[in-house]
Amino acid sequence: RTVQTYFRSLPVDADIPALQQAMRDALRQAHRDIVDASYNVRKNPAKRAATTAAMVKIHQDKTGRRTAIIGSAGDSRVYIRKTDGRLEQATTDHSIIYYWQEQGALTEDQARDLNKRMAEVVDPNNLDNTVEVFQFMGTSYTEYKIYNALNSVVKAIGGPDSQAEPDVSTIELAPGEDIVLVSDGISDLVPHGTMQEISN
Repeated sequence: RTVQTYFRSLPVDADIPALQQAMRDALRQAHRDIVDASYNVRKNPAKRAATTAAMVKIHQDKTGRRTAIIGSAGDSRVYIRKTDGRLEQATTDHSIIYYWQEQGALTEDQARDLNKRMAEVVDPNNLDNTVEVFQFMGTSYTEYKIYNALNSVVKAIGGPDSQAEPDVSTIELAPGEDIVLVSDGISDLVPHGTMQEISN
């Protein structure tokens, strides 16, 4: 509702800079709303509810040219589905695991394997369940909280104020290109190739 309010307040001919600012303002307000609602329920500023966010607003000019205004925080993703069927990620995951992938410390398969195995842990307090998870990484870490730290997002709507500033970007869409939004629950566990096949 917060996001809808911001965009509905804009004139129908709002230009791209205005839409970018509205995207940024809407996500900032959503952050404040979640913080306030969380405090009203929990009465403890140290215990906040938080969420990832991925948003897209399409601007089309008089010539028919389309531009995607993209807002994100966390590790929910926006993809561009190219005309040849490829999915091209348009957002950056704000997580330590993704950072490791970008730096070459983990492959996509290793990161997905880590996410998959940890998702299957039945009892996080049973350290025997987590020993194998980190063996392929060449470490001796066995505690579930280590994974939680690695998989933590470093940006989130409703999280600490210093980590709540959203990314806002624009991408011009070629004719025939589409937008695909994917939650982290999908992208963590489903191979990129499989998502690509499903989207087509």
